[in-house]
Amino acid sequence: VSNVTSTSSFSSTFDVGTFGSSVTVGEVLNQINNAGLFVDARISETGIDIFSRLSGGRLTISENGGTTASELGLLSTAARATLGNLNNGLGIGTVEGDEGECCAVSR
Repeated sequence: VSNVTSTSSFSSTFDVGTFGSSVTVGEVLNQINNAGLFVDARISETGIDIFSRLSGGRLTISENGGTTASELGLLSTAARATLGNLNNGLGIGTVEGDEGECCAVSR
């Protein structure tokens, strides 16, 4: 997990050794929230959500040879993202104008 701004970078690696063999979801959330990454990890209606608490922070979650992030549903790729998921689930809208100008804006 990496959380990067133009002036600072925070990252941490979590693996089986971090969590142990009989870890609970609460323990996973606590490990992430207390890793000094300036993120907020919490349970949502659809799984685990992780948000950056840094203004302008770019939060990245990736695999490091394992499959844990994928198994927890924490990986997000452009191929899996839909326009309806953008803008807090509000999607995007269109604006009138010439084709060469702005073609889509968030609502």
